[in-house]
Amino acid sequence: MKLARLLVVLSMVVAACSGSTEDTTTAAPTSTEATTTTSFTAGISIPTTSPPQTFEDAGAALAFLFEFNPLTGNADELRDALERAGGHRFGLATAEWLLLGNEAIREAVIDALAQGGQWNAQILTAMITYGTPLGTYEVRQKWDPNVRVGLVEAQREAMDATYGDTSAIALVVQQRMLESEILRCFDEPTCSWPGVWYDPPQSVALIEGSPTGTSFVGEVGIVSDTGELLFIPITLEQTSEQWLITDGYLTEVRTPVAIVENPIDGIHIVENFAALFGFAEPGTTVTVGTEVIEIDGGQYWEAGVALEPGRNEITVRVSNASGGEATIQKVVFHHPNGEERLGYVTLGETPGTLQFNEVTILYGAEADAAAIADGVIEEGSTLPGGFYIFDEDPLEAIEVPLVADPFVVLFDSAIEAVPVSYESFVSFLGGAASTGYYGNLPAEPYWLLIDGGEAVQIQQQYVP
Repeated sequence: MKLARLLVVLSMVVAACSGSTEDTTTAAPTSTEATTTTSFTAGISIPTTSPPQTFEDAGAALAFLFEFNPLTGNADELRDALERAGGHRFGLATAEWLLLGNEAIREAVIDALAQGGQWNAQILTAMITYGTPLGTYEVRQKWDPNVRVGLVEAQREAMDATYGDTSAIALVVQQRMLESEILRCFDEPTCSWPGVWYDPPQSVALIEGSPTGTSFVGEVGIVSDTGELLFIPITLEQTSEQWLITDGYLTEVRTPVAIVENPIDGIHIVENFAALFGFAEPGTTVTVGTEVIEIDGGQYWEAGVALEPGRNEITVRVSNASGGEATIQKVVFHHPNGEERLGYVTLGETPGTLQFNEVTILYGAEADAAAIADGVIEEGSTLPGGFYIFDEDPLEAIEVPLVADPFVVLFDSAIEAVPVSYESFVSFLGGAASTGYYGNLPAEPYWLLIDGGEAVQIQQQYVP
């Protein structure tokens, strides 16, 4: 399937996810047979039942795959076509099929990828490393947990089937190759995340050589984006958790890849300790203050920093075996005398203020009792979510002064905490469209961090 059509279909998913929270769709059938016409989403319907077709040769199968629609397609036909197509590059459409297809379609795709082959192994590594193509390099959108479990198991089977006893080495080379190509692409002004995701330019064809103890010296066969097979010397050393490339292919000096996911730059906190965590590629060393973290097998890291009152500049230094270095800085404001209060907010009558109605989140039996007393649920019932936002006096509100430019944190549609301007927040409270953000913002509860009688920060409370 052509990239343009993929992106058009996937943009429908983005629109569906970022629009109204009301569910107006009908689930796609879970059996492997198509069913009688049922509306799935605007302008798309599922056709009536028909016997699954079979394919005489790879050409017919590939023609079917190029036109396959995961919303209306038949899983048995897809499975047969994938088997007939063999090692051809059907994988460009796998993201669309996994995102939009029903359970039977997803199983057919994952089973086909698990059969192995250099390109199947490569696309599996890309999907696990990058997440879905709907995210970005910095904010990766995770696969549905069931899909991710299937991808990880398929990757193990595909790597073993393709590379045998050098599968662990091939996996490391693939991961490094993907990160290297991402960095190379983002040096170009025309680079885009979907373009990178859908067009991995190289794949590992084979590994020549055998491990000797904890060392491997040999060659890696690389299929370039022009189809040429290149043999390049490579040396790896085995650590306690995995193989690391130490010489030859991909060991030129390059900037290490690392992301600090927490804290949000500019955040205000009451605690005197900031928790940091993020992502870094294997073989990277992350240094935060005196704490040194070696990234061997896993790609996530965490660290902690003690804070002084006021503004704190936290420096994260990253280095790799090639000699590349990078620095990431975060600013955190510590308010030792601050107070955090949760409640509903509206714009105050006095400029530079909010009307604040304080609430409490209750859990378990205490939540059930409060909900029963408020008439929300019947006697003897329990709350489905196990919590209750208790408002002791809905009519009582206080006016809270704000600092000149309070820091505001909201959840986006992917439920990632992101900073927004106070001006945007005011417009949302006034009823402006908040597309791309989670929840009904005027009706959500917020944490106010109050210091010296003024709110310095407004942070949305996540409510499922």
